[in-house]
Amino acid sequence: MNTIKFLLSILIIFTMGACSNANQENVEEIKVNYWLNDEMQSETEFIQEDETISNFVNATNNAEKLDKQKVIKTPPLLTYTLVMQDDDTNEYHLWLTTDGKGYIQSLTNKDSLTYKLNEESVVDLTSEIENTKSELLQKLEFE
Repeated sequence: MNTIKFLLSILIIFTMGACSNANQENVEEIKVNYWLNDEMQSETEFIQEDETISNFVNATNNAEKLDKQKVIKTPPLLTYTLVMQDDDTNEYHLWLTTDGKGYIQSLTNKDSLTYKLNEESVVDLTSEIENTKSELLQKLEFE
């Protein structure tokens, strides 16, 4: 019985640090709006390719909450929304830098925290961004 409690505690602690628990099979599409300078562009891209959805979902699920929460003052590269099959949505800002760092900030009423992406997610999302008109950010400014 103690082993079960221990394993359950570890599972709870692990999931608390993650940004999301979106299940890739439940994500119907990803809505993407790119930013240019300080403004979000009106053009919206809808992504439905499984590999790209997987990259965004994995990045979101594996992101680690920053211990000391900071607001990123630099405008993001893009804002993405995970659109679920039940029409529920989870929205995030995304920052990727030329020195291999990545961050997301959740944009929900219950959770507007900043999370750091792991190295693998940064590589995956950077390769997705390279196929667009966006350029990686040189430097991020934190508040």
